[in-house]
Amino acid sequence: MPSLANVHRYIAAGFQRLDFHQLDTNGLPAGVTGTVVAGAAGVAAGRITAVKTMNVNIPAGEAVPVTGDNVLQGTFQFQNVSARTFDVEFAEDDFADRQSFQGIKPRDIGNHSFAGRDISPFALNNLLLIGVANASASSAGVRGLGMYAGVFANRAQISVRGRNNFVERGAASYLGTVTLNSSDSYPWGETYSVANEGYLQSFVEDWTLAYPVTCHRWTQSSGITVFNLGETPASTSLSDVLVYVIDTNGIPTRKTTGVTVDATAKTLTFSPAPTDGYSIVAWYGYVPS
Repeated sequence: MPSLANVHRYIAAGFQRLDFHQLDTNGLPAGVTGTVVAGAAGVAAGRITAVKTMNVNIPAGEAVPVTGDNVLQGTFQFQNVSARTFDVEFAEDDFADRQSFQGIKPRDIGNHSFAGRDISPFALNNLLLIGVANASASSAGVRGLGMYAGVFANRAQISVRGRNNFVERGAASYLGTVTLNSSDSYPWGETYSVANEGYLQSFVEDWTLAYPVTCHRWTQSSGITVFNLGETPASTSLSDVLVYVIDTNGIPTRKTTGVTVDATAKTLTFSPAPTDGYSIVAWYGYVPS
């Protein structure tokens, strides 16, 4: 029976949400601070609120013509070597985001608040970005059904540019410049392979699901079995809530059994408990709020 599982053909519009995680030194998502305190709470994604535009684009391949006898003999295409960079525009500024992106600390003096931009020394933190948009399936049997699609970039950095203009009777918007490097793995640490993906590195990944997605991270301690989610899971299926346990060697294992998703309590319950010191990552569909 056709369903919204594994939709490969779709149309999309809008820009609903942009989540982010700082990455830890192992390249795993680690919330807004880049640090995960062991325990049931873990760290949910941060969010750039009131997003407007994010002109993610892949530069065109570089074409090299071969000529001879006064005519074109053939053309070769190569990967473009231009920097992968673009702007993200949003309508609500949040000083706290600047610390996640560049270590810029907001300063409160009396009732006044301050936060820098275009700083020196210049610093950038490593990020995971997750963009969400509305979509509609185009696959046979489910054409026209609403769903979600988007992108994630697992090796991103953002420099804070702040308000981009002061215009009479004009709404303010704020800018950040995103720089991408290629990644060799998913947010849960599973590396790309020619056998599974057909490639070894990627700058941007596209995704589809019946629901919008986000990511949560925990570190196990003291045999905990119940872990809290930051959003209400849209499904109790482990096909919609992907759960990975990562051992101390960085090897991820997907849990297809032994985990119960409770949408009312917003929890994951393990049986048995993950090993102490192991990391846990959930990439899951949630109920829009």
